[in-house]
This record gives sequence, C-alpha cells and structure tokens, in this order.
Amino acid sequence: MKTVTLAEFTSPVEAESLQKRLIAAGIHAEVRAESKVEKMLSFFRASAGARIEVPREEFEAAFRLVYDWNAMQKTDVDEVSISGSKRGGAQAKDGENPWQPS
Repeated sequence: MKTVTLAEFTSPVEAESLQKRLIAAGIHAEVRAESKVEKMLSFFRASAGARIEVPREEFEAAFRLVYDWNAMQKTDVDEVSISGSKRGGAQAKDGENPWQPS
C-alpha cells in the first residue's frame, strides 16, 4: 500500500495524538520516525523527527478531518478571546453595542 505524508512533527510523541484521532475516525494512520541517517542527510530542509503517513486513497479524507479539527480549535480560541467585555478596543457597557456609534 502506497502511503503519503499528512503531517510532520518534531518527535513521535507529538505525532501520536493525531494518529489516535485519525484512527478513531477510521483512517489508517501510521507514525514514522526519521532514522539517524535521514537526519544526517537532511542538510537543506528543516528536520522533522516524525511524520504521520496515511494510505494515498485516504489522504483527502484525512486532510479534510485535520483541517476541520484545526478550524474548530481556531473558532474556540476566537470565541474565548471576544467573549469578554472588551471588543474592538471599546469598553462595552450593559445593553450597549460597542460596534455602533453612540
């Protein structure tokens, strides 16, 4: 089975979390760690200690899942950052909309 790299990480431990999520979603994901020889020969690229590989046939579905998971995380962070009383640098008072001119 031909596999393709979906993501790269600095260590296998970091890659395992994503691998578990992909497997739970029905994607056949494997963590591949770079050998010492590969690390020594990678003069011109940033070295990744581990990578997640998926079957070529499942790449698109796996990519979509990871993209959606990342989008959900970003949305969660955005909701937390704007849920306070300050919005757009304006102080919101009860019942006021800080986005409308007074």
